[in-house]
Amino acid sequence: MGKPTKAEKTKRVGRIYDMLLLGVKRASILQYVSDNTEWNISERTVDNYIQEATELITKAAEDDQEMELGLAKSRLELLFQKNMQIHDYKAALQVQKERSTTLGLHKPKQDTVKHDVDHTHTVVIPGLENIQPYGTPETDTDKETDELQSAT
Repeated sequence: MGKPTKAEKTKRVGRIYDMLLLGVKRASILQYVSDNTEWNISERTVDNYIQEATELITKAAEDDQEMELGLAKSRLELLFQKNMQIHDYKAALQVQKERSTTLGLHKPKQDTVKHDVDHTHTVVIPGLENIQPYGTPETDTDKETDELQSAT
């Protein structure tokens, strides 16, 4: 069989797309193509089809994420407006907070760590604000030295 038409190639990629969605691995796809189709194609061509199907899956995820973000944003705006109309400011404030979180307007707390070489780096580590960086006066080595001195 010669080179497939564009429509036939689209069907083949679609079949592999469906297999990937079902969790079928490359080896099983190769076996399926060999045993159950009359495509008469090389492993490399199957790999190309798998790559095209994977790109379609990735594109669909990106499109879905944009659509879901748009829906969430619109729904939250509607809820905000409805709460303002009925003068439920507490609920409106909660909706606004949720909207800000959804849109990524809340930035995590940033800590600045200074190293011995005069370079300042900003490190974002939520929940670790109270841990002393290495080289500060309260390191384990200093505690051990204090304990040794007090024991003598």
